[in-house]
Amino acid sequence: MVKRWFSVIGKEIRGLHEAAYLLAIFAFSSQLLALVRDKLLAFMFGAGHSLDIYYASFRIPDLIFTSVGSIVSASILLPYFIQRFESGSEKGKSFSNSIFTYLTSGGILYAAH
Repeated sequence: MVKRWFSVIGKEIRGLHEAAYLLAIFAFSSQLLALVRDKLLAFMFGAGHSLDIYYASFRIPDLIFTSVGSIVSASILLPYFIQRFESGSEKGKSFSNSIFTYLTSGGILYAAH
């Protein structure tokens, strides 16, 4: 079982799409595990001072993770924006509007969490 996980993680990434999918899978898995962790901690310790300190300690690592994820997402989307705007202004606007809509919806859902 462990060898299978290391073979998946250690596999050579052949393209930008594959790297983006891998990043998305790990980011989603991270959020699911964080949700489970938070629920377990809230159940075990309840609302209190020590749990607040624990949550506050994750602010900086979460900021770093979000910043790196944003930079990676921007570097992945930039070639697509350039390609769409070179093929036509209307295609570029449509593509940027759809990306903005998805990112805004995801941000609102995340903030509601």
